[in-house]
Amino acid sequence: MMRPNSDLVVLFASRGVRLLGFGALPVVLTSYLQTRGLPEAQIGLLLSLALLGDAAVSLLVTNLADGFGRKRLLMYSTALIALGGVGFAFSRDAIWLIFCAIVGTISPNGNEVGPFQALEQACVSQLIPANRRARVFGWYAMTGSLSAAAGAMLAGLAVETQLRQGVPELQAEQTIFLAYGAVSLVLLFIFSFLTKRIETPSFGSSQAAVPPLTLESRRTILQLSSLFAVDSLGSALVMQSLIALYLEQRFGVGAGLLGAIFASTNIVAALSTPIAGWLAERFGLVNTMVFTHIPANVFLLLFPFAPTLDWAIILLIARFCLSQMDVPARTALVMNVVPEQHRSLAGGMTQQGKLLGTSLGPFLSGLLTNAGLVVLPFVIGGSLKILYDLAIYVGFKRLEQEKG
Repeated sequence: MMRPNSDLVVLFASRGVRLLGFGALPVVLTSYLQTRGLPEAQIGLLLSLALLGDAAVSLLVTNLADGFGRKRLLMYSTALIALGGVGFAFSRDAIWLIFCAIVGTISPNGNEVGPFQALEQACVSQLIPANRRARVFGWYAMTGSLSAAAGAMLAGLAVETQLRQGVPELQAEQTIFLAYGAVSLVLLFIFSFLTKRIETPSFGSSQAAVPPLTLESRRTILQLSSLFAVDSLGSALVMQSLIALYLEQRFGVGAGLLGAIFASTNIVAALSTPIAGWLAERFGLVNTMVFTHIPANVFLLLFPFAPTLDWAIILLIARFCLSQMDVPARTALVMNVVPEQHRSLAGGMTQQGKLLGTSLGPFLSGLLTNAGLVVLPFVIGGSLKILYDLAIYVGFKRLEQEKG
């Protein structure tokens, strides 16, 4: 017989396995598409469509989940990973690649995509009382971050090893997509162990139909989705690729040092998330979100004005020490302010807001960088994120207290 916390173990295992695959993709994705003969313009379009497709599919799945069954849809959704991995491995033309990117699940930046996170967050909220959710989501976030870092490292080692053995580059990169497709089978096995404890209390009864969203819930979800889109747009304006470009152009930083810098920032960001859960229990969800996020964004604003490379690295690491501490509290806030029968939908809609904001950022950042305004994305991005923090505080501090 499975222990009462077995569902939580299953959800954490799923998160780790999935992010291992997601983290591996960016290592080979752009190079693989170039080897397949796609020009840069088509690659950019494909990656944007991949994010938009993920948003659309995720919204559909999460809209059905609480009535149709969270476990059932988690298991069905593994087919999206299989389509993305196997489809990319064997596709030979741009049209089929775009189709697989839109309908399948492909992560251009190594982060969570698809319906899984929203569904799993609703499941965790079903298992954990409100006053402990932020802490659990902190460990959940750290599991994903460390797994994504491990996936990137393993993918790089796998490709390099094959190239040294004389394997053609295209074939070496294909193995990563095939391994990613195989992740779907592992997830299918893992999800089979979930029990009915992850479902809403009415699931499986004659009252299983999910009632429509109330006006209050709809307004709350739309407000959060809009604000998360603004925050994600600010983050997407200053993705790691722009930070790398800035450090290379201003300080002459090479690939080796860049790798060490980004490894350090990702590790400190991952290790900070469990601390955020403890802070949220002690000081409140909104307070934790805002008062850790604002200093991180001040460091982001100061970063392009650093006088030396040492100061630039210090500001960057300081920013990442705090920049992900809002994630567990933010997730718990979304789950706490909507009725339990709408948690999957709320998670899906807020995730779509983040994906939409993310899809716009690289395009706008590219325009500014091409115009020689490489500092401006940092200023705009940091400013947008601070505005988001202030709006969250004004709009949701009282609501958090009311939901108690």
